[in-house]
Amino acid sequence: MQDKLIDTNILVYAYDTSEGEKHEISRTLLREIWKEGGGVVCLQNLMEFFVVITKKVENPIDIKKAKIIVEDFRQRRGYIFKSY
Repeated sequence: MQDKLIDTNILVYAYDTSEGEKHEISRTLLREIWKEGGGVVCLQNLMEFFVVITKKVENPIDIKKAKIIVEDFRQRRGYIFKSY
């Protein structure tokens, strides 16, 4: 199995409900990678995700919820967290 680097846009679309089809596709993709394992998320991705999802999307999410999501990705099995 080959590791898969998760692009920041995929993370954002997965939690940005205003993005319709992109939202659904991204959520499905993340679920599949979670089940299969080998997803790679780096600190840069998570920092970009946090800023975008709390400030730059049509319906920003609460900072507390965003912190929980970021922490979940850092600790979730099926994903590899890389800090470069």
